[in-house]
Amino acid sequence: MRKNFIYFVLVPILILLIVVYLFVDTWVEAEIEDAGETVIGAKVEIDDLKIKFFPLSVEWSKIQVANPYDPWTNLFETGNLKFEMDVNQLLRKKYIIETVEINGLAIGSKRKTSGALPESKRKKSTLLTAEGTFRKTADDFISQLKQTTPIFDLARLKGNFNPDSLIKILDIQTVAKLDSIKQQVTRASKQWDASINDFEISKTKILDIDTKIKAIDPSQLNNVQSIMNAITVVDNSFKSVNEIKTTFENRYKSINSDINTIASSVDSVDDIVKRDFQHLKDMARLPSINTPSIAQLIVGNEMYKRVTGYLGYADIARQNIKKYQPEPEYEKPMRLEGQNIIFPSPGAYPKFWIKQVVISGGGKQGDLFVGKGFVKNISDNQIITGLPITADVEGDLTNNRSIKISGLIDRRKDIPHDEYSASLKGVPTGEFRLGKSDFLPSILKDGILSSSVKLALPGNSFDANADFRFSNYILQFEKDSKNIFESIVRQVLERVKEFNVNLRMWNTKGSIDIALATDLDNQIAKRLQEIVGEELAKLQNQLKSKFDSFISQKRNEFQKFYNAKINEIKEQLNIYQTLINDQLSFVETKKKELTDRLEKEKSGLIENKLKDLLKR
Repeated sequence: MRKNFIYFVLVPILILLIVVYLFVDTWVEAEIEDAGETVIGAKVEIDDLKIKFFPLSVEWSKIQVANPYDPWTNLFETGNLKFEMDVNQLLRKKYIIETVEINGLAIGSKRKTSGALPESKRKKSTLLTAEGTFRKTADDFISQLKQTTPIFDLARLKGNFNPDSLIKILDIQTVAKLDSIKQQVTRASKQWDASINDFEISKTKILDIDTKIKAIDPSQLNNVQSIMNAITVVDNSFKSVNEIKTTFENRYKSINSDINTIASSVDSVDDIVKRDFQHLKDMARLPSINTPSIAQLIVGNEMYKRVTGYLGYADIARQNIKKYQPEPEYEKPMRLEGQNIIFPSPGAYPKFWIKQVVISGGGKQGDLFVGKGFVKNISDNQIITGLPITADVEGDLTNNRSIKISGLIDRRKDIPHDEYSASLKGVPTGEFRLGKSDFLPSILKDGILSSSVKLALPGNSFDANADFRFSNYILQFEKDSKNIFESIVRQVLERVKEFNVNLRMWNTKGSIDIALATDLDNQIAKRLQEIVGEELAKLQNQLKSKFDSFISQKRNEFQKFYNAKINEIKEQLNIYQTLINDQLSFVETKKKELTDRLEKEKSGLIENKLKDLLKR
């Protein structure tokens, strides 16, 4: 019996324990990597993961998490990481960690191999399957901003400049809008015509009533009964006219509502005209001597790329840190019905909670260095903890380099709220591309960058603000200047030793707005205005004159049709309204005459009867 126990029970258990001891680290490591890749959509790699059972702790020597948008860089990587778990809470199926220690954290570090996943797995990741991400919203908007580079060669511009041809090939939305409104008026006028036909029937009834009432002559009515009969006729006539008035007023309101809606559409045409002219200028490739257009040409592509990169980081947090959802899924109660509200409890624990992450160390080989800091209260249920996730890290390197990063991720309310800020000082720029492929392509390299980035993400809105200051750089132009504008920009860039760029992009009021500027814009614009401003103004005025003439012709044609239809229905409405009001007034006057005649007749009757009594 004892031998059977040893052979069939104890030995298998020992073998199982040895297998678990030898391979559990590999299993856990693979599971963590796979879970991370499913969420992020890029490689997650852990080196030398070890699990200790007494006390229960986890440790690894390195982790790399690749950037899904740039697989040759890491979102972050760490050196040694270790933490202990609360065994008592683990027995209650709660994963509570007091402190995680991270050494050697580096953000945005370069990878030796690509961190891209197979496309089939990448497309299924939590992040990349999310709809309406901040990055996608910004990308879609920026793609609409991309436009053909203006022509700054005046001789070439004048030689190819033909406003009439441009207007012919332009898809003018103003014309389409006017046609749409015309159709709207046509459809409405058919309904108005039906109402007019009804009004004509009612008009006939009113005229019949008018004839009937006019035939009543109070002075010819010699007894009370005949007067009473006449008053009954007048009362019935008043009711009939009043019913016609009620029907008319309902139709009147409906028609006026149509007219107001159409008028609003007509008012919106001016905005479409402005957009059409801007589109026409883009087709003509007329350069605009103003700050936004200059800044966009010089630094637009690179700045847009960077701000969408920041929003990509925010997407990762938003998509993976969700508001806690109870099981079964929460259903909003009916109005005035009761509901359970969970309040923070000092003694309660969520299912998962890292109370504190202590960060120290960092890479010194050109990666963004983080010296020390904390991330607090990473949990799956902020309602129970009563605390949002907060981060505050900073560090210094030699040569006066420094970095500060802070963040707030709040899921305690129905509407999520995130805030992030990063401040870098004296960080090497690497390469920063200026211009465009067809406009002064150049590279700013080996310089020093100081920047400040702030992101606010309330709900589905965002407000991104980035300030960059470049200094001590080397500027390499890839081609010679082709025209006067490129020459001016090049001269300004070669003369300055440092410059600032500011970009703000936001959609807090629904639609996206963008503001981009550099402190070089005014210098460039002033010099450009001095040299080519007058000639550009002449070309733009010529284009504007041709465009205005074309639009004016189309609007005049539409206005004749529009005014004819609107004025016709308004005139007819006024006629019917006047007819009804006059008839009501006439009927009321006739009734008063009959009432006065009735009173007089009754007085005469009483007087005659008194005389008859006295005679007796």
